[in-house]
Amino acid sequence: MSSRTKEAAKVCPVTGHPIDLKVSIDYKGARLYFHSPASIDTFQADPAKYAVGANYQLAVTGQAKQVACPFTGRPLSPSIPSIKVGVLDIGFCCRACEQTVATADYQTRFELVFGDHFSTGFAIVKK
Repeated sequence: MSSRTKEAAKVCPVTGHPIDLKVSIDYKGARLYFHSPASIDTFQADPAKYAVGANYQLAVTGQAKQVACPFTGRPLSPSIPSIKVGVLDIGFCCRACEQTVATADYQTRFELVFGDHFSTGFAIVKK
């Protein structure tokens, strides 16, 4: 993936606009970036509503790394093809998990990988 594509994917989880690196909060042991201070207020009022976008941003910015299958927590299988979710290639432990995402529509792919299962398959990168 080009660095230009990855930069374009760094968007505010509330507005979808480009992030401002000076506007951020602590989130899951990392930094979550926003478009404006008003976006922080909106996010903090209902973080669950914006969790998918927030978790995706952590992965896109390299603050979270996939360490296991997002559904089972089992090791990723090199024989199972990865699936593109946004700008990221997501791996899986088995064909059943891969097919769950492969057959989902674009938005549902994000919800499946970066929603409730995020902590199952991703870990915050400690710097």
